[in-house]
Amino acid sequence: MLEWPIRYAWKAYVPHKGTEGSNPSLSAFYIAIMKLKASSIVLLFIIWSLGSGWYYVCKIKGQCPDAPELEIVTKEGVTFEYSDSQPILSLNFESYKKHLVSKIDSNNLLEIVGLYDLSEVNSSSFDNLGVARAMAIQNLFTEVDQSRFTISSKQLQIENTGKNIDAVEFNILTKNGIVQETEFGAIVYLHNDSISPKLNAFLIYLAKENPNKSIDVVGHWDNSETAAVNFSKALDKANIIVSLLAAQGLTNQNLNPTSKGETEPIADNTTIEGRAKNRRVEIVLN
Repeated sequence: MLEWPIRYAWKAYVPHKGTEGSNPSLSAFYIAIMKLKASSIVLLFIIWSLGSGWYYVCKIKGQCPDAPELEIVTKEGVTFEYSDSQPILSLNFESYKKHLVSKIDSNNLLEIVGLYDLSEVNSSSFDNLGVARAMAIQNLFTEVDQSRFTISSKQLQIENTGKNIDAVEFNILTKNGIVQETEFGAIVYLHNDSISPKLNAFLIYLAKENPNKSIDVVGHWDNSETAAVNFSKALDKANIIVSLLAAQGLTNQNLNPTSKGETEPIADNTTIEGRAKNRRVEIVLN
């Protein structure tokens, strides 16, 4: 509403720049209005950028922070002595534990990753000290059903400085009837070639998080038909996933569709439920 009177007032009082009858105060006011409009555009862009980031993390990944102040309390809530698998808990741990538990529901899992160095002495009964550390942490979550956890380990170079070490990581992994994140990537299920919103949202997230990685997309099938037909059906499913990832900007040279057909079942092919589990696509991040 201000643009019309300002524009024409300027023409009325300042017919030619620098001529007699110019109105410096009105000129300064006009410039101030223009600067305000420019600042407003920049502010709106910043708000849009922040909003997009929130939607990506919160709505797609499902990790909305209920208490932002807890985000700074990461794995520092628990440490270990070098060559030892027994956790040492700080005053922060209970708060961080509560934060993690609030994220666990029927659509995801809590992955506990134990970190270890080969130079550490492993006196536990587990294959490596990382697994022993992860299992010790899992035992602290007695109020959560154990089926909501997945355990893994990661070998790192950890220097023995005589101080306690950060030797555990926590990740929230998606697990529902369509997508199951794993330590190597994910297992996804396509029902009647339909693309569910959950699957589409996960693939968008996967593409944004791994823009330059090489990704193997491996189709699997049951043994309901001949080996050749089962191989072909599994490959068709893998190609569908590849096309969806490519639509999110990943290059075809980084996407490698293959098929294992019926050769690697993960469930009983004599039941309907088992065959459904075997008809899957594994996404492997390299």
